[in-house]
Amino acid sequence: MDAPRLKMSRSRVWLMMTFIIVISLIVVGSLVWQSKDRDLSQALRDLQFRDPTITADTARQSLKDLENLRQHRLATPIIADVSAASTSECATWQKQFPLGDAERAQRLDLQQQSETDMRRNIQELQLDQAWLEHQLRENAPPVTEAEAKAWFSQHAKSLCLPAVYRVAHLFLSRHHPKKPDRIAEIRALHQKLISGAMKFESLVSKYSEDSRTQNQGGDLAWISATRMPADFMNAVEKARVGEISAPVETQLGWHILLVSERRESRLPNFEEARAEIISLLEQQRREQAWGGSAFVR
Repeated sequence: MDAPRLKMSRSRVWLMMTFIIVISLIVVGSLVWQSKDRDLSQALRDLQFRDPTITADTARQSLKDLENLRQHRLATPIIADVSAASTSECATWQKQFPLGDAERAQRLDLQQQSETDMRRNIQELQLDQAWLEHQLRENAPPVTEAEAKAWFSQHAKSLCLPAVYRVAHLFLSRHHPKKPDRIAEIRALHQKLISGAMKFESLVSKYSEDSRTQNQGGDLAWISATRMPADFMNAVEKARVGEISAPVETQLGWHILLVSERRESRLPNFEEARAEIISLLEQQRREQAWGGSAFVR
């Protein structure tokens, strides 16, 4: 499902971008909007409490976007209850001051602000966010079932699901500081299995060095070539279902595999792909709505 997953991942990236834009307007605006006349470096220190990647250029651009957005919001107001969101954002703001009220009051004095001013600013920014989300909803109507099915009929071949395997393994790391070569060790463990001296689950529990699966019989659950190293998957694909494999060496170390089930590559039906298709199409609409919004021009 590489092609559609790429498309789906891009839609999720857009969803995150929209979310980040909204949040950056709130975070940057709440600290820069009311401090345009003070040193930007102080604002950046405040901003980086929430996002260390924010730069001076980001702050300036976000302030410009915020001013533009607010002009449009005031020109075309909507009714929105932002009291709960404002309370939550105020609580987040207060967490910047681990020393409590005295530290917060000192910072407000430096900003020539009162706590009432700050709360008012935060509420205004929540109204900005509500207005922005309203505009996106208005210009990005929900995707219909018919539209999703039409997309599926055109792109069904690109939605091919990869072959998947239910795999368990016993693992010895090649990075053990005192054991650079563990071929003899993995062969001895394999001999215990084929001789019947120990069962697979017991051997895994006692000797496997994969801490995530050691207590689950080595179970890796369902895996595919899209999510696992190529050398490991090459061995999995060659293994016979229901049989203990010979020792396998990969870049990570040595494995003994037990493939209990496999499912061949296939095309999904519409119901299996429906949720992702709708998510993709809705985010494309949000992207178009955002790009066409007057306040970002």
